[in-house]
Parts: sequence; C-alpha cells; structure tokens
Amino acid sequence: MAVPTANRGTPSSTSKLALWTHKLQMALGGPLFAVLLALIAGSIIIIITSPGSIVDRFTSVMAAYQNLYAGSFGNLQSTSYSLVEVTALIFTGLSVAIAFRAGLFNIGAAGQLTVGAVTAGLIGIELSTWPGWILVPLMIIASALAGAVWGGIVGALKAWRGAHEVVTTIMLNWVAFFVAQYLIDGPFQAPRLSQQTVPLPPQATLPSIAVLYNQTLGTFLPQIDTPGS
Repeated sequence: MAVPTANRGTPSSTSKLALWTHKLQMALGGPLFAVLLALIAGSIIIIITSPGSIVDRFTSVMAAYQNLYAGSFGNLQSTSYSLVEVTALIFTGLSVAIAFRAGLFNIGAAGQLTVGAVTAGLIGIELSTWPGWILVPLMIIASALAGAVWGGIVGALKAWRGAHEVVTTIMLNWVAFFVAQYLIDGPFQAPRLSQQTVPLPPQATLPSIAVLYNQTLGTFLPQIDTPGS
C-alpha cells in the first residue's frame, strides 16, 4: 500500500515566516540605511563646525539630535506639526516610487504637488462660507484630481506622441510654479502683503492632532498644552 506523502508544494509556517522576514528586511533596509547615513553625515558636519574641544563637539552632536527628536516627536503637539509637514511629501514620494516601479521617471511630482495645493487653496478661499464638513473633503478630492490631471498630461504625451516623461515633467513643473506665483502675487494676493494670499477660513483647515485630542479624548483624559491655550 502506498504511504501518503506531505504536499511538497505547500510551504511550511517556518518557511512563510522566513520569507516574510526577508521581505521586511529588504523593505526596511534601504530607508534605515539612508537615515543612519544622514545621521552620520550630520554628526560630521556638527563636529567640524562646532567650537571647543572634541568632547564639546560630541556633546553638541548629542544635544542637536536630542533637540531634533524633542521638536519632532517629543510630544503630541510636536508630532502633529511633523505630520503636517511630512504627509504631503510622503504622498509625493509615493507618486515617484509607483511610477518608477512601472518603468517611468516622474520628475514632475513637485509640479503636481503645486497644482494640487493651488487647487485646494483656491477652493478654500472662494468657498470660504461653506461648512467644513463639505469644504475640507472637497478640497482634498479636488486637489488630488488636479494633481492627477497634471500628471495625466505627461502620460498622454508619452502614449500618443512618444514624448519623454523626464522632459515633459520638468517643463510642466515650471509651468505650475509660475502659475502658482502669478496667482499668489496677483489675483489672490493679500492686501499690503507680498507673496502671500489671504488666509484660509478656519473651517477649511484640519485641526492638529493635539487640538483634536483635546476636543475628544481630552474631555476625560489630561489635556495637552497647545499654543494660545
């Protein structure tokens, strides 16, 4: 009688774990190495430019990175400010990465970000009387669509005319920059101010994490100090 054998095509749990660990290492290895390299390069610059003895210079490095951490992630308020600054850059970087995986070089991410930001700003200024629960989603969706359309121009030129995406994205970047500059210094310029539009209404901006926490969990948990509170 034949003895049944295990299905050799099915990987074991140990193999799956090893494969997942390998993928995680491959995914995190590059970013972690880049961060480590940036920290080392920054330390070298601080050591070279700082006065005093070698001990004082290394102390300056530690103090600089401690202040960097405290200002970026020291509390919920600083973390919320960090997220505000980096979220748009993260999504912009993802747009470059996805295009690169498809074999395309999206050099126009800065222009696409500019077009999206201008679109969101114009909607927030022109529809300043709308309630926030309608205005904020509209600004987000419209800005994403505007950036997609701006990038779609490059795709259309690539598909129908064979234009190289590196050239067209760089050219469209400058078109976006100059249009944004014209709008900021022209029709939407704030009175008696240079290179600045009128501020967005309060309902057109998302609350910081600290403010949102104080308005929700902070009603029964300890409040977080925010500027002006």
